[in-house]
Parts: sequence; C-alpha cells; structure tokens
Amino acid sequence: MLTANLWTEEGLVNGLIGTVKDILWDTGQDLSVSIPLMLLVYFSEYTGPDFPLYGSKTILIFPAVRQFEFKGAACTCTQFPLCLAYVITVHKSQGLTLSRVVLNLDQREHCLGLSYVAVSRVKALHRVMFESAFDYSHFILLDSPIATDCELDLNFRREQLL
Repeated sequence: MLTANLWTEEGLVNGLIGTVKDILWDTGQDLSVSIPLMLLVYFSEYTGPDFPLYGSKTILIFPAVRQFEFKGAACTCTQFPLCLAYVITVHKSQGLTLSRVVLNLDQREHCLGLSYVAVSRVKALHRVMFESAFDYSHFILLDSPIATDCELDLNFRREQLL
C-alpha cells in the first residue's frame, strides 16, 4: 500500500494498493545492510505514462528521506513510501474498491455498519469469500440508548407522514 501522494494526477495516491514486481539493487551493494535502489510496483489504477522496459502500469518507487526532530536531535529516516497490505482493517478499506476480499465476521460488530462496509468494498458478491461461517445475529442491532433514540425518531417521522 502506498503511504504517500506521489503523483495524484496520475492516480498514485496514499492508500493505493499495488503489487511489488521486482526489487532492484545497485551493482556491488551489500544486500545485508543496504536498502534497495528502487522497487518496481504494479498499480492497476495508475494512469500515467508507461516505462518501456517494465510494462504497463508498473512504476519505479525510490526511497524517500524524511527529516524530523526527536528529543531535540535532528534525525532522518530513509524508507520506501510503502507498507505491507496483505491484511487491512475495515476502517482502512473505506473508500477503496478491491478486486477480491476475504472476510472474517466471527465477532459481533463494535460499531454498527462495519460488516456492510467490509462486504461493499468489492464490485460483485462472487468476489467475497468468508473465512468462516458467521451467525446472522451479528447483524441484528442490539438494544442501546442510540438504537432506542433512532427507533423513536423513525416512528415520529412515520407519524408525521400520515
């Protein structure tokens, strides 16, 4: 997952999920202590120009140097603006459209609507796989002050329409 806005006009935005195709090292570089020179990453949403040697929608990602201060000392950090995204939370998936999703709905929702958000991230239901069976009662609203207020509000609005 991309962790920075690299080229927003061409679709390379924070949160974009891609696939690392290759890792390129500099000639003579000690692989045990050095980070790679660059990564080749495929992003299906990338709309910019193609790099002739690497194929369509594959781009080069270079390490980024960030400067910050820690306890009064000036520090730098060099890393790729990527993080692993084999697994992401429902909150992180909001706004994404994913090609396939594997869900685990074993536990009751702690916030109403999370299961819906998780299932709705794919374009077609045949692209959703459930890791294990789940109980429909997970989707039934529990009695709570907020649920009671919503029910009262709904009933009041219905009466106004009559």
